[in-house]
Formats: sequence, structure tokens, C-alpha cells
Amino acid sequence: MKALKIFSLLIAVVLLATMALSFPTAAEDLPSVYVTKINQRIGYGDGIVFTKHFNNSNTIKSSEGNFRWTKQIVCKPTDKPNVYELVSDTVGNLMNGTNGTADESLTIPEGGFIYAAHIDDRDPNSDAFHNSKDNQDKIANLKAGQKVTVVGIDVANGTIQADAVIYIGELSDESSSSSSEASAPSSSSSAPASSSSTAPSSTSSAASSASSNQPQTGDDGIAWLAAAALISLAGASALSLRTRRRTR
Repeated sequence: MKALKIFSLLIAVVLLATMALSFPTAAEDLPSVYVTKINQRIGYGDGIVFTKHFNNSNTIKSSEGNFRWTKQIVCKPTDKPNVYELVSDTVGNLMNGTNGTADESLTIPEGGFIYAAHIDDRDPNSDAFHNSKDNQDKIANLKAGQKVTVVGIDVANGTIQADAVIYIGELSDESSSSSSEASAPSSSSSAPASSSSTAPSSTSSAASSASSNQPQTGDDGIAWLAAAALISLAGASALSLRTRRRTR
């Protein structure tokens, strides 16, 4: 009888642990970087996504994208929708052909993209400086093989939505795709880049996207696991009570 009680408790523990692991990663639990434009030359404080639509090629020279004072991540698609994998460590400050230097370049993997972040350092005391620096810092030390999840970004067609954001890490399929479907395309996604562009505030696109990306946890499978765990706990409690009565 004691062995059966212990077995029931172990089953309950395993079921509860499985249920906990079944919950997808919530958007607010992952760091994110903002996206200001797509396929445009980098300006102050920008966070820009580059696809092959930028110059109808998979190769972008530093002088074309303005990569001299930026940090970039180069990502390839995975077998999961909206989830991409870094093909190399973060790349930074590429030479651009000035003063006799080489004009270095980056290659976009097939179906992938480059994300580049710039710091608006015109006023070190401004919100634009702090927000853009924080944004760049989040990708500064990423490693090859790490995953990112894009929301509101259509890599295949080279367009973005108003709430476009990139999460450092992997969200559930439901969380990333539901936001993309719910958002209307941004009318400014193809607007010319401005040299006076500033970084979004820390409560702008990333925060609004996080609020609309709550994971769907009301899953039938999780409900069954919870029910099974409760039944196992109830059975163990009943066995324990019965054993106590016999020993009185």
C-alpha cells in the first residue's frame, strides 16, 4: 500500500512538471529589439531589417547599407514559422571602402534577413540615445545558433507591419503568428529613410507587441494533464487517509 501511494505521488509530480514545461514562452519574458524600417539605408537610431529586396541580391555592401557604425545579426529560416537562427556571431562596424579600406559585405541566407541596429549618439543625454543604445546592446553579443522570433515582419515579401518587433529567443507558434495576422500593414513601411530618424521610446512598438502576444495556454492537452495530476494527488491522499485509519 505504501508503495502504491509513493507511485501515485510520483505520477502526480511528473504530470505537473510536464504541464509546466508545456506552457509556451511568454513575449514579456524575452528581450526584444525594435524595427523602424525595412530595406532602407540606416539612419540615426534605426533598427532595420534587410532582405534580398533591398538591392535584388543576397549580398549587401557596407557602403550600401551604411554598416560602418552598426551591429548586425544575420539569420536563416528554421522549420518553425517566424523563428530564425543566427548563422554567425553578431557582426559589427564593417569597413565601408573609405580611406582606402575594403568595402566589406554581408550575405543574406536564402529566405533569411539581416537586422542592423544603430545608436543615435548626437545627444548622449537624450531618450533617443539611451533607447537606441539599449536596443543595440541586446544584439551585441549574440552567438551563432541562437534563435530569434520575428513578429509583424514578412521576410518573403520584404514588408513590415506597424508593430514589427524581433524577440531574442523562441516564442510559441501561436504567439508569434497571432500578432502578425492581427496587425494591419504599416503604410510607412516603404517610406524613405530620414537622417533625423530617432529610436522609438522603450514603451513603443516592442511593448505594444508584447501585450498582444500573450501565449495561448488554454490548451486541451494541458487541461487533461492538470486533471490527471489532480486525480493522482487525490488518490495518494485517499490512500494516506486509509492507511492512517488502519493504524489507529
